[in-house]
Amino acid sequence: MLSKRLWVAVLTLLTAAVHFGVGLGEEVEWLLVLNGVGYLVLLGLWLRPPVVWASEWLRWLFIGYIAATILGYFAVDGLEGLYDPLGMLTKGLEVILLGLLLTERTYQARRTVRL
Repeated sequence: MLSKRLWVAVLTLLTAAVHFGVGLGEEVEWLLVLNGVGYLVLLGLWLRPPVVWASEWLRWLFIGYIAATILGYFAVDGLEGLYDPLGMLTKGLEVILLGLLLTERTYQARRTVRL
């Protein structure tokens, strides 16, 4: 069974890839490209060896970033975004990612107790 951290990494990479793929299409959409960059930066920071005081703060930053991305999608596309299969697939991945990160606190607490 894959660990939760590995699932977070895989889902984040998939989400970033979609943002890059769409953002670097025929006409560059910089907001999507920068969103993909943001996902990669947060993933890189989150995968670093844990610093107890920073890991919880970073987890909440990651959660906020994902939530802002989801809200931003509907702010830009409105309800018409519901009819975009790739957009909805990406939002589904992001919702799963949110769930994994929201339940990560217990994992973090157990891991830091062992140190």
